[in-house]
Amino acid sequence: MNRSQWYILINLTLLLFGSIAFYYATPKFRKSDQTKLISQDKESEFRKEVIVLDSLYKHHVAALTSNDQIAIASTDAVLERQFALMKKEYAGQTSPALLASKLIRNYQVRVLLNKHLLSKRNEQAGEMKRVSTLVSKLEEQNAELKSQNQMIKQVLLGLP
Repeated sequence: MNRSQWYILINLTLLLFGSIAFYYATPKFRKSDQTKLISQDKESEFRKEVIVLDSLYKHHVAALTSNDQIAIASTDAVLERQFALMKKEYAGQTSPALLASKLIRNYQVRVLLNKHLLSKRNEQAGEMKRVSTLVSKLEEQNAELKSQNQMIKQVLLGLP
């Protein structure tokens, strides 16, 4: 064997022994108490609740886009009740509880953002109506001024 082959062989064996030593030196990080698995039943129950929450959110967005105040209030109340139920059911510091709290906060922020966007759209719609009425008034004034100009031209042409 020549020198480069010995160099490669020594480096590979050092890498292999280093990997094995690293593997046996760090079992506490691989098997942490923080990573607790949940049962399949709890996972499927959590998924069902997420699906319910998502459908409620979609109904809320539909109510917001239709601008029906009664539907907005009712879907808002149903969403808040669902948030409270999930907070009550998933209280504590377990991984499903932390996931549920993050999920609830995400939906709450999305609802607030949608309400804010809707209010801005309504403000813009009001502003557009105001501007369009101003434009129509100005167009009427312009038409009136044009007709007055025509009459003045007719009078000036009729003068000797």
